[in-house]
Order: sequence, then C-alpha cells, then structure tokens
Amino acid sequence: MSSKREQLVATALKLFYRDGIHSTGIDKVLKESGVAKMTLYNHFKSKEELVAATLELQDLKFNGIVATEIKKHIKPLKKILAIFDALDVWFHGESYRGCYFINTVAEMGMRKGPLLYHCQKHKKDLSDLVNALLNDASVRNAATLVKQISILVEGAIVQSQVMGDLNAAMDAKAAAKILLNN
Repeated sequence: MSSKREQLVATALKLFYRDGIHSTGIDKVLKESGVAKMTLYNHFKSKEELVAATLELQDLKFNGIVATEIKKHIKPLKKILAIFDALDVWFHGESYRGCYFINTVAEMGMRKGPLLYHCQKHKKDLSDLVNALLNDASVRNAATLVKQISILVEGAIVQSQVMGDLNAAMDAKAAAKILLNN
C-alpha cells in the first residue's frame, strides 16, 4: 500500500466518520489529505471503493484495540470480558462517534452490496472471536452465548452512541459475567 493511498484512506475515514459519507465530498478529502485527484483515481474507481477501504482501516483499528485488551489476560473467559474493556477504551477515545459500520449501513441504506458485506464481516468476525474464546474455555451452550454476548456488545455500542452513556461497556460487561457464570 502506498503512503499516498494510506494518507487518503486515513483522511477519508476521519472525515466520513466525523461528518458522514454523503456529507463529505471527494474534494474535501483531497484537500485535507493533500493528495492529488489523479492519485485518488489511480487507487479507487469510485467513492464506494474509497468507503470500502475506510471500512477495512476502521476494522484494523478496532481489532487492534480488542487485541490489546485481550492480550492482558490468559484465561479465555477473561479474554471474552476484555472485549468490553476494549469497548470502554474506544468509547472514551477522543474521536468516538459510535460504530462506523452501523453508521455506514444506516447512512447508505444498504440492503446488499460490497459495503454491506464489509460491515457484516466486521460484526461476524467479532462473533467468531467470541465463539473461539468460548470454545477455548469449553463453555457449554456456546452457540447461545455467542449470540447473547454479541447482543451485549452491540447494545453497549448503541447505548453509548445514542444515549451518550460512556459506561455502557462496563454495564454490558457486568451482564456478560452473569451469563458466563451460569
């Protein structure tokens, strides 16, 4: 990946996440990134392709936060609970504006297509991580718990975004502890 491409994607993510995809024109992305229009078109055929690249970058950033928190623990159940610690770190971040994946689906009104695929994949990958950790812990009813913990994660995200409740991750973590102890 070229540094100009990285610069372009990072700037687009910052602007799309902060101001919205539809509200942010390509000219603004180019101006703020300092990248020439020809460079943009050398890397992306459309704004949709640029949005897809920003979704990939946000996925990497979020997964980095999750991985950092999980690495602090040895036991699989503690690793599952660390996902909520990662949410808490994210919610308290300076640039937090809710879930970029949820925001993208809502803003774009998607029912199908590559952007929806990126958003669904992000959510599925997190559920797959929870499933793997549950299996590592030999937890019974893992399939049910994956769904329940995923709902707690998503509920915490929406609660923090819509209600401004920055403690939602810790509340969801407390509920997850109850689920995992049963």
